[in-house]
Amino acid sequence: GYMAFDSFTSNWQGQLFSEYKVSKFQMMAGVNLFSCLLTSVSLLQQGVFLTSLVFMSQFPAFVSDCVILSLCSAVGQIFIYHTISTFGPVVFTIIMTIRQVFAVVLSCVFYGHAVSATSLIGIFIIFFALFLKIYCAYKIKQRRKAGAGGVKSGSSGGAGVIKA
Repeated sequence: GYMAFDSFTSNWQGQLFSEYKVSKFQMMAGVNLFSCLLTSVSLLQQGVFLTSLVFMSQFPAFVSDCVILSLCSAVGQIFIYHTISTFGPVVFTIIMTIRQVFAVVLSCVFYGHAVSATSLIGIFIIFFALFLKIYCAYKIKQRRKAGAGGVKSGSSGGAGVIKA
């Protein structure tokens, strides 16, 4: 479910950016508004909305931690929306995949988490696939430039054009 919804979200946001020309701040406001509404409805439905407010009043450090986390999240969202609106959802997906692989590797290095042989093969496949995608895109771009250069030089001479 996570993969499907995550893939849908960045592609849908890319469509909103291109079709409706919304800014990253408009996108952020809309997403966060609905996030707050859905969270509030969920807390009310479970009967813990007031309990949450009481907990926050009893532990002011929790509130300051939440504010810091929210600010970091907001800055991260700005970068996410900028990436999607500027480079598209595919580039964003590649960046997020690389980030997740690095998070796994750093977790292993800094916290000593074990990685199975299957996991290492998976990490290798991901990096190989990303490298292959970047390499193929580069080669296609080179071919297009070479093809466009040939068309421009052939048409600029005016050969084969009959002038009256």
